[in-house]
Amino acid sequence: MLLFLLKANIALTLFYLAYRFGLRRLTFYTLNRVFLLLAIICAAVCPFINPETIFRHKRPFTGAAMGYVINFNDLRQPATPWFNVVLIYIFWAGVIVMTLRLLMQLSSLWVLHRSSRKDKVFEQQVRVTDQSLQPFSFLHNIYINPGMHSPAELPDIMRHEQVHVRQWHTLDVLLSELNKIFYWFNPGAWLISIAIRENLEFITDRYVLRQGADIKDYQYSLLKVSGIPYATAIANNFNFSHLKQRIMMMNKKRSSKYNLVRYIVLGSIMIIALVSLNYTRAAITVTVKNALRADTGVTPPPPPPAPPMVQEVPDGKVPPPPPPRPPKAPKAPKGAKEPPAITVDVHPVPAPKPMAAPAPPPPPPPPPPADSLPKIIFRSSAGSNMGIFEASKQPEVYVDNQYKGKTMPAENTDIKSVFVFKDDNVPAEYGEDARKSGLILIFTKDYNGPEGAVKEEKATAVMKVEGNKVKGIIKDEKPKGH
Repeated sequence: MLLFLLKANIALTLFYLAYRFGLRRLTFYTLNRVFLLLAIICAAVCPFINPETIFRHKRPFTGAAMGYVINFNDLRQPATPWFNVVLIYIFWAGVIVMTLRLLMQLSSLWVLHRSSRKDKVFEQQVRVTDQSLQPFSFLHNIYINPGMHSPAELPDIMRHEQVHVRQWHTLDVLLSELNKIFYWFNPGAWLISIAIRENLEFITDRYVLRQGADIKDYQYSLLKVSGIPYATAIANNFNFSHLKQRIMMMNKKRSSKYNLVRYIVLGSIMIIALVSLNYTRAAITVTVKNALRADTGVTPPPPPPAPPMVQEVPDGKVPPPPPPRPPKAPKAPKGAKEPPAITVDVHPVPAPKPMAAPAPPPPPPPPPPADSLPKIIFRSSAGSNMGIFEASKQPEVYVDNQYKGKTMPAENTDIKSVFVFKDDNVPAEYGEDARKSGLILIFTKDYNGPEGAVKEEKATAVMKVEGNKVKGIIKDEKPKGH
């Protein structure tokens, strides 16, 4: 949610800056009205648009996986930091306050409407009130106190309010108020609201002058009612603030048509900016584990014990036991003289040399450890595991329709899809060896060629990347541990 608000407010601020410094001084007021309304709509809608679904070439996807194991712990949503929770509560508190503010303005307008009465001024339907208020319009109603204005001023006032009513300017004002409710913390939302009201007055002033009103008399009438208070902020009031800017725009010459290029240039810049805000690339890495590598940590099985040596003698007789060791000489008593030393040469009888035993048959090879089988680990751009493909055999491997034998791709390969088939589901064109040991088809994101005769309905399981998401489909195997 916080990411959505960030994108929306950046877009809203960029739209206002484009209007303020590129379009505000132009006399194409209707185009400016459309631009400002699109600013509010695009800021609310564009964060939901995924540009990859628009610009990516779509092809039918098929594939399978052998022995698909999901790490459910990595798929769980991480806990939201307490700081983000506090920001969300503050946001909704502001939304509630701004909503109550708008409801209070509408209720005060409803009270004024109930206290007014229908009447006609210069053959036009109005709502006459006795309160000291500026003339204003809301939806299709015009509210005025005729006693506060001279007969010479009333025609221009009525023309002014009729323009607001006929062009439904109230909808623009309400849309800007709703925009402020959800983006109350963004100065861009408040500035957009002011710009919309200002531009509506520019439009109205131009239409009044085109209907034949004297420009000086009209400007004096604006000055005369400048001290009268507003009825409500959500209405189209006759005298709007920034009166100096309105008078300057009335006296300004019509902008050249060459300035229409600004709308094309600024519109293109805004489209690029909005697309760049939403563009994210799903980073999928592949890691290949091999038990024969030195860093796997797998301890090789101990060698089988050597067979016992058998001594062969003539006539099958058992050889005599070796002669016993001579007994130790007794210790001499204390004080006795030591006898003279006697030296005896002892030559032991050499034992017969053993015959070499026949070499035993080689022991059967130990079963390969689990890490020696191909394993593909999918990781998101944040580094967390999204899923694991683990084969139960040594399958045939194709990368971008190129035969790789039984060799898996290098680490950190940016892949788009993995298709794994087994047994009779292996397409016939891949041969008998692939049917016996299994088949893995891997396509990278840089590959633009055909994917061959891959049929998803025959696949054991499917893993595919859509945008920044990894989706897996298992058809006839269960994850390990279940």
